[in-house]
Amino acid sequence: MPKLLNWLRHRRPSSNHSFEGFNMRQNTSPLEHLTAFAIVFAAGILTAASFVAYMEQVRRNAVRDHLKRMKSGLDLSDFTHDNRSAAE
Repeated sequence: MPKLLNWLRHRRPSSNHSFEGFNMRQNTSPLEHLTAFAIVFAAGILTAASFVAYMEQVRRNAVRDHLKRMKSGLDLSDFTHDNRSAAE
């Protein structure tokens, strides 16, 4: 058994198998790198702008709901107690 393992470790792959098509190109141009960076940078800007717009919308809705609640005189704690007393 050790002879077989030793032979497997030291044997050379046969020249019939060619994997040249599976290698990645090593000579990518600087323009490709710049294009990839520009695409990712633009996606990051778009994501950040969308997040800021969403947070602004959530903030406006929270302020509007708070003002509505203050004008109506209802508090959330009062609302839950009113429901319990009405059920009894």
